[in-house]
Amino acid sequence: SGTTTANISGNLHQIASATLAGVSAGTITPSASILNPGPGVTLWQSSLTITTRDVWMKRLALRNVGSAPASAFQNFKLYVNGTQVGSAMALDANGYVTFDMSSAPVALVAGTRTVRVDADIVSGASRTVFFQVRQAADVDFVDSSFGVNITPTRTPWAANSGTTYGAAGTSIISGSS
Repeated sequence: SGTTTANISGNLHQIASATLAGVSAGTITPSASILNPGPGVTLWQSSLTITTRDVWMKRLALRNVGSAPASAFQNFKLYVNGTQVGSAMALDANGYVTFDMSSAPVALVAGTRTVRVDADIVSGASRTVFFQVRQAADVDFVDSSFGVNITPTRTPWAANSGTTYGAAGTSIISGSS
């Protein structure tokens, strides 16, 4: 038995700070329009402003809360600045179309980028179409230098007075089905 005197201290952690890339979303379109059935109809579009440095887009999910049934849509395509970067065949059981690019993220170069979702409308006459990004978790942006997720700074899908989410205005499908 003996006595030992020692100074004990825990790990020393440095605190670092960094400026992450930024993502800000603009107005959602189309807004309150008549959509004609056919191939390649634009259902949702927004301009994203990317600041500081490039970001990776890994996911985008949109939900149709209009009255058109899931069977009214086929062949969803996701475009960035007019170039197709993703596709999905149909809406899932909850009315979502999800573009999962996690295995091959899409680079969004700093500046303004137009993101658009088109689909073939095959039925649904007189039904409404209303695609929304319901919550921030429906998008996944990652800072290209630091590899961390980015919360968009301005999002039309963020709750506004608790009720408004980012969506184009309600559109109506014309024609007969």
